[in-house]
Amino acid sequence: MKQTAPIEKRIWNEETRSFWARGPWDDEPDEVLWTDSESGYHCVIARSDMGTLCGYVGVDSKHPAYGKERDEGQCRDLDAHGGITFTSGHDPSLSKHDGKPVEGLWWFGFDCMHLNYDVSPAERGIVNFFRQLKDVPEVNKKELNSAISGLERMHKGWKSTYRDIPYVKTQINKLVMQLMAYKLIES
Repeated sequence: MKQTAPIEKRIWNEETRSFWARGPWDDEPDEVLWTDSESGYHCVIARSDMGTLCGYVGVDSKHPAYGKERDEGQCRDLDAHGGITFTSGHDPSLSKHDGKPVEGLWWFGFDCMHLNYDVSPAERGIVNFFRQLKDVPEVNKKELNSAISGLERMHKGWKSTYRDIPYVKTQINKLVMQLMAYKLIES
């Protein structure tokens, strides 16, 4: 699948990232923008404030899925990681393309923040933050220990995986192909 050269950007500052646990996301950009040269669709990978990645594909008003919600008609059959969780006419990129939002597109997106099988950098950071609070005298230790053990129990045994940039790009390419096929079916 051909694409224009991606633009990679770091959005979240070190203060925000300091709350996240250390991991493979440390060396990744927070946003990647490109246009698929075969379809002309705009593609965006954007990191959420929880540190997870989301993928989006924008289609123009000539596309038969333009303006349709994720649960409408053939849009129900669109499939990317965890399902389509976003449809909107608002540009989902964090920094906007060339400093301004792309107007006139309808976006289909998915997130990689699904309970039980996706890892969120911030979730791990929350447990670490709670552990640091044990040394603060004013904190109710019984409630804090209960919160920590609850979070640890919740994660124990889960087969969670961090979904990185290459994985999200693959899912976006899969969504691009489906939207191209959708266009052919509807035409």
